[in-house]
Amino acid sequence: MYRTPLNARFAGPRATTKPSPSTVAVGRVGSTVAGIEQRIVLCADASRERKLDLLIAVLRAVPDARTLVFCSSKGTCAWVRAKLAEIIERDRQAALAAAAVSGPKTTEGGPPSEASGFLFAAEELHGDCSQGARSRALDAFASGAARVLVATDVASRGLDLPAVAHVINFDLPTDGRDFDAYVHRIGRTGRAGRDGLATSFYVPGFGHDGNGPVYVALRELMAETDQSAPEWFQSCADAAGPPPGGRGYMRVGRGRGRGAGGGGRGRGRGY
Repeated sequence: MYRTPLNARFAGPRATTKPSPSTVAVGRVGSTVAGIEQRIVLCADASRERKLDLLIAVLRAVPDARTLVFCSSKGTCAWVRAKLAEIIERDRQAALAAAAVSGPKTTEGGPPSEASGFLFAAEELHGDCSQGARSRALDAFASGAARVLVATDVASRGLDLPAVAHVINFDLPTDGRDFDAYVHRIGRTGRAGRDGLATSFYVPGFGHDGNGPVYVALRELMAETDQSAPEWFQSCADAAGPPPGGRGYMRVGRGRGRGAGGGGRGRGRGY
């Protein structure tokens, strides 16, 4: 095969007409707004059961907020939603049994079964949902019929999710290159001048399920937006970095994935 050098007559114009695009950015790329309060909750291990206990406590502590819960996989989304539905049914059965014995008892805001029915009413959204299920979940969340939407990163951008007051990271990224996913997730709240709240369950360590690889990026992002990290987080062993040969972390804003913004799919993650 012959390769002929490009004639200078053509190379010249080509060299002088190379595009020179300009990038205009407002604020630092990858940053989030200061109007979102970021809370970090210590989770001793990465088990779904341990995180579910934390989720229930957080949903009870912030009872009036329309809440978006992010999970790392489709299976976890379905499991969390099913567990929330079990709580509603369990409380309903308990209320019926109590009413049969001593008559209906109410608490402030209605019977216990009604209270849990509102607190934990949830839908799920992920890549395995049919178009019909997807539409029903979004409609229920938008109308308030479901206070909670449990989703993978398909809900982190590109969808119209109005008035999300609270974002919960049930599963934080476990790879520093996926930190942009965190930024996109919490950006679903605090929109249109509103204040927002983001709560994240942090599992210390650099093992398979540890969130150590995003420690530095998370700490820097909180500092940028004048957030106060809890004492346990500031003194966490993850600040010293990964053990020799372990998975490291990357600085904030250096995500990976689709386009310049990063935040793409991590290894082994279902959408």
